[in-house]
Amino acid sequence: MEFVKYTGQDKYHFRRYKKSKYHPFLVIMVTSEMVKDGKTYISGFNMTHSKAMRDKRPNDFIELLVNPNINDDAESYINTNLITAESVLFTKPINNWHLSEPDEEIIDQLLENKLK
Repeated sequence: MEFVKYTGQDKYHFRRYKKSKYHPFLVIMVTSEMVKDGKTYISGFNMTHSKAMRDKRPNDFIELLVNPNINDDAESYINTNLITAESVLFTKPINNWHLSEPDEEIIDQLLENKLK
């Protein structure tokens, strides 16, 4: 796979994932599969406000310290199950959504553990 770096300033960015009813999605990587099928894929984690979902499967969620949406102060959770899907299933990056530095460190650690 060839890695395509996100051109924004943030290490990670957010998009909406069509298969999850347009819930926000934390994008950790965009890849192009040149040899196999020529398509572009996006990998990352679904995001939710749902405490019920978190309580149902607490080991599958981590709470963000700061909501990345500047217009929303509700608690936000990242589902730690890594998803990879074709880029056509995602919207363009969401403007003005950013991970806080402490949250970025949490995601870095999550990825380090996932990629072992």
